[in-house]
Amino acid sequence: MNEAQIIHKRCDQRGPVLDIAFSCDHEFMAVVTGEERTLTVSRPHFSQDPGKSRAHDVYRIGFRTFLALGNNESHKHEVLYTTSEPGVCTAVELDSHVYGRRSMSTGYGEPISCIQSSHDGRYLALGDTAGNLVILNFDLPDSGNGASPTNVFSGSVTDSQIWSIAFDRSNARVFVTTENGGMHLVEVLKGCVWDLDNDSGWPCMAIDCHASDGGIAFAGNGKRVWLIESNYRHKQPELDQLPFALQVHAEHEEETLYILPNFKSGARIMFVDTGVGRWVNSVKFWDKHNLIVVGENGMEIWNLENNQCWYRCLRGEAKDHLQNPLQVRHVNAHKEEVFICFEKEE
Repeated sequence: MNEAQIIHKRCDQRGPVLDIAFSCDHEFMAVVTGEERTLTVSRPHFSQDPGKSRAHDVYRIGFRTFLALGNNESHKHEVLYTTSEPGVCTAVELDSHVYGRRSMSTGYGEPISCIQSSHDGRYLALGDTAGNLVILNFDLPDSGNGASPTNVFSGSVTDSQIWSIAFDRSNARVFVTTENGGMHLVEVLKGCVWDLDNDSGWPCMAIDCHASDGGIAFAGNGKRVWLIESNYRHKQPELDQLPFALQVHAEHEEETLYILPNFKSGARIMFVDTGVGRWVNSVKFWDKHNLIVVGENGMEIWNLENNQCWYRCLRGEAKDHLQNPLQVRHVNAHKEEVFICFEKEE
């Protein structure tokens, strides 16, 4: 029995799994289940931990893992969630017996559609259904000791729902994709917003950045996953195959380098052709070599080092009731276990 089945069966008594998230160090798991949209937090590697209900009416979830300074430096965890209350995100501390709780507001009256923490836990990005993005800094002096985080960016990135957010390895740049298409780059420290797709409007719905090697994966309309600055060699597109119009920076015998407006000159762009359907809803780096891809027909895990798909779960081929995978919030490389969110067939 794989871990996806274990998670689903654990939550089955409360109804179908609606969303799932893992802390970046894999210590905690959060699951939203059932008609009441109940949030349960547990430690997945402790088989005797049944989890504890934290809230109901939960729609978006995430985690923030950060280093707490003091006499005993250690990593701390907060589970983040939103409810039907517009513009409000709640953080619950998980490493103490008190379970401190605090609420943060975007300042906008729209439902939050995306939650994403930076790799180091310093920043938290909140995107809403109207295209507004708020970035909070927990590392400034005024943000310590349980005080409210400092708002370091607030503004409209687009006129449609924010679909996906990813921090790059510097934790100071944020990539945003939206419902109506397009890819945007937010410079956190400068407060600037750049359009990266040359106003082509190609529907880019998913993006993720590798925490260490700088690679970026993005996808959307079509079965193809695009890779920027990957350390591995994959197929390279012809100029007319690119998802949006780009200028050539330099042509070499083995590769062509492109100009990404407002981002990088001399970028290497490659692609992987998946079998997950006409739309890719989510991409997520598992570790240095592996990439999770979820689309309308199912899920695949690709080893980027050898350019092979080594795990596939497609609609009609999945066993038991594990079909129609939802967006992958996180996967767990500990002991080679893979955690994925599924829902039941109606």
